[in-house]
Amino acid sequence: MDGNPSRQVQALLTVEALEPVRAAICVYVSSRSTPAVLSEALSRMSSEARKCGMLPEHMVLVFKDTWNGLPAVRAMDIDEQTRLLEVAVTMCIEEYYRL
Repeated sequence: MDGNPSRQVQALLTVEALEPVRAAICVYVSSRSTPAVLSEALSRMSSEARKCGMLPEHMVLVFKDTWNGLPAVRAMDIDEQTRLLEVAVTMCIEEYYRL
């Protein structure tokens, strides 16, 4: 494992948890709305994060790394990107604490 803390934390989650999040982010940024698909993907990721003992702030770091790594996100206007990210991070936190 490399020395990047967010990469170390990200390694705790499976590809099965992260791939749907990547796909859901792409749907979310292309539709500019809050699709149920993002909520569903975050719910699965949150469930796995809780099971492996990941702290919510670490899950948010993984989510933001995933978000920033997508070309569809990087191609967006920065103001729109920020607005959508704020909504998505709120969803991420809500899903983590939803039982």
